[in-house]
Amino acid sequence: MRRLLIVCICFIVAGCMGVRNVPQSRQVEISRIYNLPYDEVWPAIVEIFAEKNIPIRTIEKNSGIIAGEPSNVPWEHDHLSLRSKFCDCGHPGGMVALVGLHGQCNIFVKKLSDMETSVQVNTIYKADVYDPFMKQITFQWDCQTTGSLERNLLDRIETKLNK
Repeated sequence: MRRLLIVCICFIVAGCMGVRNVPQSRQVEISRIYNLPYDEVWPAIVEIFAEKNIPIRTIEKNSGIIAGEPSNVPWEHDHLSLRSKFCDCGHPGGMVALVGLHGQCNIFVKKLSDMETSVQVNTIYKADVYDPFMKQITFQWDCQTTGSLERNLLDRIETKLNK
């Protein structure tokens, strides 16, 4: 009887534990070449950052860098994990919960020739991990991009340049 009780308790505890689920890496388009001069592509990107209200940490036209400020990313609760169209966070496992999502977007613009410019969009996503026993956020968990933001920005640049 005692063994049965111990086995039942083990199953109950195991059932409450979150299973480790590593976020899935995807093949996503992060760069595109535009058949326009650098000096036409650059202002279009800056304008899109302003329209989308993406905070800029660093902007250096000569080196082609626009570094976004880390900011909150929209998400929804999904049991102990979270769901976002921008990234896949999976779950670190255990009885912790993902409770916040932050992202950063960096753009690299490069002149390839007088009439060709390359644009690369890099994103970083991290989820806050809350430990209910310690009653605090204990670490940040790396998430993988879905390519949604990158594709959206590259498409918006193309649309703006084709006007």
